[in-house]
Amino acid sequence: MNCPKCQNQISDLASFCPYCGTNLEKLMKRNSQNDSHPWLWFFLALFVPFFGIIFWGITRSDTPRRAKFALLGAIIGFILSVIFSILFTLLPALLSFFAFFESLDFFAEEFHRALSLFFPV
Repeated sequence: MNCPKCQNQISDLASFCPYCGTNLEKLMKRNSQNDSHPWLWFFLALFVPFFGIIFWGITRSDTPRRAKFALLGAIIGFILSVIFSILFTLLPALLSFFAFFESLDFFAEEFHRALSLFFPV
């Protein structure tokens, strides 16, 4: 692993950097505390997907767990928005399409009734 402060190669088991003296345990503990509450970022990104993608791009190296949840929320939010937009645009169009053909049946029945007045069967 690399030291986050001086970027020198150090042992994975080291608690202090031998080059700059950085306390790695304290730094790792602080980073793990910063990476808590990922569900908050998931739900925020679910409702604002572009925010989740931007948040993921900015924080994926600092707080990977939050970034992963934000990206997941953004993807699910984007898929849901596409599904709902298709439903809310196609559903009214389909309903009006079927209503149009039902009105044609009504007009056809009225036309046949009018014709039967002039040409009784």
